[in-house]
Amino acid sequence: MSIYSEKVEWIRESIDSILNQTFSDFEFIIINDNPKREENKKILSGYTQKDNRIVILTNEENIGLTKSLNKGLDIAKGRYIARMDADDISLPSRFQKQVDFLENNSEYIVCGTNIFYFGEKKKFTYSDWIKYENDEIKASLMFNSCFAHPTVMIRKSVLDQNNIRYDEIYKQAQDYRLWEILSDYGKYFNLEEKLLKYRISKNQVSNKNNERQVNLGNQIRRRIIMKWLKSINIKCDENTLGNYLQINKRNFVLKRANEFNTPHYYIKTFLKYLYFSEQKSKLNTFFYYYFHGDFFRFDFKTNLRFIALLSHFKKTIK
Repeated sequence: MSIYSEKVEWIRESIDSILNQTFSDFEFIIINDNPKREENKKILSGYTQKDNRIVILTNEENIGLTKSLNKGLDIAKGRYIARMDADDISLPSRFQKQVDFLENNSEYIVCGTNIFYFGEKKKFTYSDWIKYENDEIKASLMFNSCFAHPTVMIRKSVLDQNNIRYDEIYKQAQDYRLWEILSDYGKYFNLEEKLLKYRISKNQVSNKNNERQVNLGNQIRRRIIMKWLKSINIKCDENTLGNYLQINKRNFVLKRANEFNTPHYYIKTFLKYLYFSEQKSKLNTFFYYYFHGDFFRFDFKTNLRFIALLSHFKKTIK
């Protein structure tokens, strides 16, 4: 966990929620990325006297979240890396349930959880973007970050053996970039249970650097989609893909009610349909979409519009 200038009571709530986990065998690495702030020094000094599991790193100057997280990764000794943010709250059983899952499923390398939202701007928050099984998670990765970052637990051996760290070029989208990289090394999973309270506030990186975050996110999305299309022998250059996938994550949130009427949604559905066609038999794919929504939940007229756009898209990218 890295701390900067979060409210003192928020930092205390976050730290306490980790120290009170039912799973207790861990080291808690906290990076102070605002060494000039006296409140940070006082809080951390008090906690280190109470609990010897806490390890403090103090940056000489502010270096940002991404570099701070990498400093923590470099010294971490544990088998798993659990992320936490200084304004969120983990429920007591979070660590135990994630450790249990990873211990019993060696092919999985990242395990996140579902979340509760609290704080400001609640009306724009929803968690149906969180998927649970590996195939669904990696399909959603084509369009957005597939984990709530402060919920994840990562198998550290995968990071160390492959020399993987957060990409410091992507400091406004460091988690999304990490999921892009790690997707080649093992399976992903999200526990359906809500095990973290995720605070919504105007101080978040996504609010302060929205345009930069969207641009970096679009770079990641294009790479993931192009890589996957290539794997199923569909050739597409980046300019063509960019013309069809003008994806703005903020628009999907604010215009959710009108999402079914946008070209973005049909392209998104088409790519997910292709994805699952590759993963499952055609019959299984049909039933998957029939029972889980997307393409087959639309009325006949909407399906015709989708098929027309789909046909044009496939002709263009061949």
